Amino acid sequence: MNDRSVKVLIIEDEDAPRESLEAAFCRSSDPKFEVRTARNSAEAEIEIQQAKFDVITVDLKLQSEQEAG
Repeated sequence: MNDRSVKVLIIEDEDAPRESLEAAFCRSSDPKFEVRTARNSAEAEIEIQQAKFDVITVDLKLQSEQEAG
């Protein structure tokens, strides 16, 4: 078994897909995933500045902060 966790960042503005992806990664035990999430590009930028990620998933239709309201 691998003792190192894989660091994942999920960038998704919709709650249901973001939570589903997070749950899927968290169910895995080998490899173990350390999951962080961001609801928009501003949150993603903060996460990326704070940690190095092995995998980043991005919503291809991510709304801009102006579109989100």
